[in-house]
Amino acid sequence: MSDDATQDTFIKFYENIRKFDLDRPLKPWLYKIAKNTSFDLIRKNKKIVKLEWDVASDKEEQIENVIKNENRHMVRKAVKKLPDKYKRPIMGYYFKDMDYKSLSKELKLPINTLRTRLRRAKIELEKLLIRNG
Repeated sequence: MSDDATQDTFIKFYENIRKFDLDRPLKPWLYKIAKNTSFDLIRKNKKIVKLEWDVASDKEEQIENVIKNENRHMVRKAVKKLPDKYKRPIMGYYFKDMDYKSLSKELKLPINTLRTRLRRAKIELEKLLIRNG
């Protein structure tokens, strides 16, 4: 069932990636998609699903943690395949939560070039994830 949640999450991610606002961090957006997808699957398969919670007291938090760990591995694997000119902006912006100004300074790039590379990186990342998903 976690495979279904992961697959459905990334399908929704791919279908809506162009709607994503580059001025906002990716993680919360992706986690929200994953959380909602998981809850939809749980509601849909309520009869056959029995979840046991042993660590976290908050069930929603535990679901988010499981999905986050599975998805993080897939996304990081795809990001590693990107060319450096795309990988570095993606890593800085989405994984280190750096803003445009800081990242632009660190990478020694004009902000508009950074935005272009982030946009192109998302397109390439989408292709990689679809191909390998």
